[in-house]
Amino acid sequence: MEGPYKNLGILLRSGSGRGEDGTNYNATIHPNAVDPHTFFDKNGDLWMVYGSYSGGIYILKMDPSTGKQYSGQGYGKKLLGANHSRIEGPYIQYSPDTGYYYLFLSFGGLTADGGYNIRVARSKNPDGPYYDAEGNNMIDCRGPAGSFFDDRAIEPYGVKLMGNFRFVDSGIGYVSPGHNSTYYDEESRKYFIIFHTRFPGHGEMHQVRVHQMFINEDGWPVVAPHRYAGETKRRYSPEEVIGTYAM
Repeated sequence: MEGPYKNLGILLRSGSGRGEDGTNYNATIHPNAVDPHTFFDKNGDLWMVYGSYSGGIYILKMDPSTGKQYSGQGYGKKLLGANHSRIEGPYIQYSPDTGYYYLFLSFGGLTADGGYNIRVARSKNPDGPYYDAEGNNMIDCRGPAGSFFDDRAIEPYGVKLMGNFRFVDSGIGYVSPGHNSTYYDEESRKYFIIFHTRFPGHGEMHQVRVHQMFINEDGWPVVAPHRYAGETKRRYSPEEVIGTYAM
């Protein structure tokens, strides 16, 4: 891990000229070659999911002996997005508890007024198809042809895990949380989500937060509202849950 590291050249390229699939690069259908996440699936195969805005989120099968993609895949397989939809920061986590692969994504813009939020979809296969809790196939999540940053078109897709919120009593909360990664600790069998966030009334100042995640009875991740501080899960009585909530 400490190196030294050697430059092995360009893995993927986007932006102009001839694309990875042999056609001229088209930002409405071809991916932006950023935000990569590599992971091993349950069978030991290596994958890389990547993409931001532009033509969407793609996944490639990788050669673990070289760290490069297997030839003949072009940009890989599209999972969702197109036409400059504001979707980025893909991250895939396998759960041994459910047998699902969970695709985490950030929707919107990362600035304080950008509406950044974290969403998730799931699949039994690392390369999809991925579905949300409403049964929507994420491959259909895209802006219409000719659109640019059409957030309303993608709004119905994905299970929203976290967005802007403020606690009523303290005024503390998060603004535009997103671009997350996740971690499963095999020893404790705990799930964690790591992300950056801004804060109410503090402009673009941002920090990194770690929260514990849990898998609910329907097999979907849910996130603890407070950052992780070593606490353990306990049961709550109905009396403790009852109260006044604001949406």
